[in-house]
Order: sequence, then structure tokens, then C-alpha cells
Amino acid sequence: MLWLGFGLSACSPFEQLKKNGTIPEKQAKALEYYEKKEYVKAQQLFEDLASSVNFGTKDGELVLYYQAMTNYQLKDYILAAYQFRSFYRRYPLSEHAEECAYMSAYCHYLESPPYSLDQTDTRDAITEFTFFIKQFPKSPRVPECNKLVDKLYDKLELKDYEIARQYYRIYDYKAAIASFENLLREFPDSKHREEVTYLMARSNYLLAINSIQAKAEERAQKAVDSCKKFLAIYKDSEYETEVKGVQRDAERLLERLARDKKASQ
Repeated sequence: MLWLGFGLSACSPFEQLKKNGTIPEKQAKALEYYEKKEYVKAQQLFEDLASSVNFGTKDGELVLYYQAMTNYQLKDYILAAYQFRSFYRRYPLSEHAEECAYMSAYCHYLESPPYSLDQTDTRDAITEFTFFIKQFPKSPRVPECNKLVDKLYDKLELKDYEIARQYYRIYDYKAAIASFENLLREFPDSKHREEVTYLMARSNYLLAINSIQAKAEERAQKAVDSCKKFLAIYKDSEYETEVKGVQRDAERLLERLARDKKASQ
């Protein structure tokens, strides 16, 4: 019995509060820890409270809000995003509703990885920011949301651009053309548009000279058309000389293909 009594007395005040504290006591101390930036202790108490309070009450609203904010401060952005989203869905009329809708998106933004990795969180962030802007069009946070969305789209664009360039570098011109076309379809205002248009023309020509005769003519003609379109759009381009060279070579290929076709008849 003496040993048991010693063991109980050895518990820290924090552990005693976790085990035996009332809901008001835990809530008050959790808020105190949060204000002191002792987020690990605050998180543990809010976690305990989340399993005890009724989320249909003011106490439940407070606990869920600070639970999300504490996990955000601890940089657990995936869990925080989920909790911020849950808060907004549970309490759409709360004074914290707008903030939580924004924070859900912002947490996904913070989780968005380098462009070379999987971009699920990037797309989730765009979806969440778009939702926020639609729900709160007059919010002062909207300009910041638009800036962050632009950054996220830039990352997606860069990923598609590098994938297409990689196909081009490994001589998979058919895949490169499809990827370049997809890039321009998804990002019509791409800052890489001029270079991509040039590379598409070159890819069509390089694909043509490595194709069977039945397909070479169509692909060579696409190369010529692409070059003409490029030269009409981009005046004084740094790629002008290369594009004219591709057009000349593609037209010569078309002439040769026409002669071969006539000779075989």
C-alpha cells in the first residue's frame, strides 16, 4: 500500500490532470498550455477532451477548433486540415468558420510537395481554395488565396512540362507530342508555350522521319503546319531559325515521300 501511495504521488500534476481532471479543468489548462505555446501538452488534453465533450455544444466547438489549431502548430498539416474541414462542416455559422475553411486549404498548400512528387495535396489545396473563394467571395483572404492557387498551378504546369520534356529527351516523340498538347490544353497561358510549340513542331518532324511511309506523310505535314503556325504567332523568336529549318526539312521529306509514292504506282 505504501508503494502504491508513492506511485500515485509521483505522478506529475499534468498526468494527474489527464487521469482525474474534470472537463472544465482540462479545458482551462489546455487553453493555458496553448497560449503558452506548449502545444504537445495542449494537444494531449484537447485529444482527451474530444472523446468526452458533446460536439453539439459550445464546449465541443471550442475543443475541435483548438484541436485543429494545435495540430497545425505542431505541423501535423494533414490531420489539421481534416479537423479544420470537419469544424467548418459542423459549425458553418461559427465565428471561426471562415478561418477554418481557409486553414483547411492552407494546410494542404503547406503539404504540397516539390513538383517531381505526387501532386495529390496540390490538387486538394486548389479544390479547397476554390471552395473557400466561392463560399466567402468578399473575404479579405481571397487575394491571398488567388496568389496561392497561382503558385499551385505553376507547380502542376512545371510537372507536366518536365514530363513532356523527358519524353522528348528519350526520343519518345509520340508521347512527347501528346504530353505537349495536354500541357497547352491544361495551361493555355503557359510561360513555356513558345518553347513547347517549337518542340511540338520538331517532334512531329522527328516522328515522321522514323515512321513507316503510310504515317510519315501525315506527320510531316503536321510538322509543316506547326512551323507555319509558330512563325505566324511568334515574331522574332529565339527559335525562329530552328523552326524555319524544321519546316524546310519537313517540306523536303514531303516532296520525297510524294516522289516515292508516285514511283511505286
